[in-house]
Amino acid sequence: MIRQIINFQKSVCAVVILLFTQHIQAVESFKILSMNVFMLPMPAKFSLQKERTDVLIEHFEKTNYDILFLQEAFTESFRNQLAGKLKDTYSHNYYLNKDGKFFSFLGSGLMVMSSTSAVALIV
Repeated sequence: MIRQIINFQKSVCAVVILLFTQHIQAVESFKILSMNVFMLPMPAKFSLQKERTDVLIEHFEKTNYDILFLQEAFTESFRNQLAGKLKDTYSHNYYLNKDGKFFSFLGSGLMVMSSTSAVALIV
């Protein structure tokens, strides 16, 4: 099951990167960040999530990545806060839900944020 989620996330990342590179052919390079943010759902919310959310938002405000791939972004409050605070820089974001029999309410854990609309094509 875990292997299927990882393969799904890798496939989605490849599609998004492909779409993004086709969209910005005039640009010679762009920055991608892939990070495990460790925002686990209950009952595993023991990891100073609010404090780490504030630190991550502050970090992303100071950097200029074109695409963010955030793994283990399971908590909706984290995703909403990130999208709200960073909406001027990363106006396009998507959380990949996972259809399935087991734990489908959690989603895939992968949140994609982008400064360009190319990522919106995957929706």
